[in-house]
Amino acid sequence: MKKIAFIFCLCLSVIHLFAGEREGDFKTNKNVLSLSGSLFAYGSEPALGLEVSYIRYIGKYVGIMTGLAFQNWMDNDYKPNTEVSDGKGQKYTLYDDGKLLRGNWLIGTNFRTPSVSLGREKDYQLFLQCEPALILTLPNEAFSYAHYTEEGGKIKGEFRSVRNKGGDVAFWRVKSALSLGIDQLAFSLGYTISNQDPYSGRRNVCFDGHKISPSRSTYKFLHECSVSLSYSF
Repeated sequence: MKKIAFIFCLCLSVIHLFAGEREGDFKTNKNVLSLSGSLFAYGSEPALGLEVSYIRYIGKYVGIMTGLAFQNWMDNDYKPNTEVSDGKGQKYTLYDDGKLLRGNWLIGTNFRTPSVSLGREKDYQLFLQCEPALILTLPNEAFSYAHYTEEGGKIKGEFRSVRNKGGDVAFWRVKSALSLGIDQLAFSLGYTISNQDPYSGRRNVCFDGHKISPSRSTYKFLHECSVSLSYSF
């Protein structure tokens, strides 16, 4: 996530270098680059997220959005069984830590309202945004298992990889935000609701035809609160 933040700052520097002293603000510029930090809640399960997005406005209040979002779920207990056995009775041990990371591609539209001027010089602009979008993600996760044997005083491992089946690839989300524009910058507080199931890719993991994923509660909605910094050019 630190690398994503560094790339975002680097992009802003390059844009500012080429833009020079160009006049304009978020109301007249057609392009917007945003960096968001988020806190998620799926039932009682929390996660932290980072999102980089780009909007191209095709009208004064309507734009096309695309972006990349990353989620780091803090509860790593929901993973396939630590130990499993194959048809020959050999026991295999889960080799990876099962850490739940999600990478999503976002594509959708952005709508914003006319702004309300604030401040003595009317240089602060308050407005609302609504952003319905499609979330696309990799549907199934893979897990490695190891069977260890000792030969000649050395430990050898036989590894097998198993994958989840039937995970969902597409979800919807609707993001709303209150934004404060200052020249080419805008600061936003947002709330997002979606039907994304972050555990979809690990609910049906099978080893030798037997399901090894523990049961996990499902919820209708995923909730997200975010803070964003945007730069228009």
